[in-house]
Amino acid sequence: MLWFDTNADDLRSAHGWRMLLPCDLLLEQSDVSRPFEPSSQASSAPVSATAVQRYLTAHPYASVQVLDQVGSTNALLLTAPDRFPHGTVLIAEEQTAGRGRRGRTWVSPRGLNVYMSIAYRWHSPFERLQGLSLAIGVALAEALESNGARDVAVKWPNDVLLGGAKSCGILVETRTRATGVTDVVVGTGINVHTPADGASVYAPVEQAWTALDAHVPKTPDRSVVAGAAASRVLACIEQFETGGLAAFAERWRRFDVLYGRAVRAGDIDGTAAGVDAAGHLQIDTRTGVQAVAAGEVSVRLVD
Repeated sequence: MLWFDTNADDLRSAHGWRMLLPCDLLLEQSDVSRPFEPSSQASSAPVSATAVQRYLTAHPYASVQVLDQVGSTNALLLTAPDRFPHGTVLIAEEQTAGRGRRGRTWVSPRGLNVYMSIAYRWHSPFERLQGLSLAIGVALAEALESNGARDVAVKWPNDVLLGGAKSCGILVETRTRATGVTDVVVGTGINVHTPADGASVYAPVEQAWTALDAHVPKTPDRSVVAGAAASRVLACIEQFETGGLAAFAERWRRFDVLYGRAVRAGDIDGTAAGVDAAGHLQIDTRTGVQAVAAGEVSVRLVD
């Protein structure tokens, strides 16, 4: 079977194909069940598939699997799509090779956070996936609010912030089958508990980070956090498939931390003016509005 591989953050990169080989499955780390042995920093019980499933009654096609340890939940769903049907919600207690956007590592300490990927079979034209990661950001921001968080924001293209620091990461990846159906994998990492030795654990992280328990005194169980997020992500993809990013415009604007502020994207300086229908950041400059595509450059505030 032939597959077209791409990261949905930048659909222009969709080129080339390759056949999946047995060695691809080596990306999967051990998923053999073993007694839950949380990090010494963990303060919650293991994630319960049954508890998460209760949040998905509006999505009867969805099923939840919780594994003890994997390399990457995204990689596992991408390399073994026939093992994980449409609507699979895959959660791991620990990732040994967690991945973020642009090849970055997603630090995944055991038993502290939510590491989750969702498999979705996309039957609409591939081009209509553009901007999906922004909509997912809105869904996760709303999920955090439902768990008691305030001061939630999204930073283009898809960082979710709490109190101005990163609390969630999103990685949307795709493979298109020869039949035209696209396997979409939406990966999310949600920081729930703060490690006592956080400075050491998150030393590789180059930006300010935070966790839900630093903002919500009565922090919900990780199963609750995962269930709320999975439900909203699935609803988001369903709505996006029919309405595109335009269906999320007002909700994005409510959380948009960049809007109306001075920003720099590469050699472009100006004022952030929201996003267009394709998810490109609009920057109002002295010479007019310029659009910046996700994956091209990093954007930072200059005020």
